[in-house]
Amino acid sequence: MEAILIPKNSLKAMAILASKQDIRYYLNGVLVESNSEHTRLVATDGHLLGIFQVSETAHEDRAFSIIIPNEIIAKLDKKDNFLSCVDGKWDIDGISFAPVDGKFPDYMRVLPAKPASGETAQFNPELINRFAKCSKLLM
Repeated sequence: MEAILIPKNSLKAMAILASKQDIRYYLNGVLVESNSEHTRLVATDGHLLGIFQVSETAHEDRAFSIIIPNEIIAKLDKKDNFLSCVDGKWDIDGISFAPVDGKFPDYMRVLPAKPASGETAQFNPELINRFAKCSKLLM
């Protein structure tokens, strides 16, 4: 597999939305899902879900899905990152790591099938604040 580009700050931004010390260990990181159409970064803590999709970094060779642990993301610089796998060993910008050994939840199942109703909604301000921090890093 060739290295794929993960845009600047996107892993750090999505890590804001991931669980930190959850007993559901597979939530303590960011899912990287790549195929021939797109690369997606997905994070959730069980209460909120964030998806960052990049079409330009689609992976032509083979589709893959791994969970990068929060500890590895914390070590990254705020720049573009290159993720690669050689002989089953994962590496991101010179940092070798073992992906989280678990199955990430089926996030597509919770996405709404039809448009919002337009009715007034109420949101938890603490959760909105986490999305605002995520958005700042992505700009």
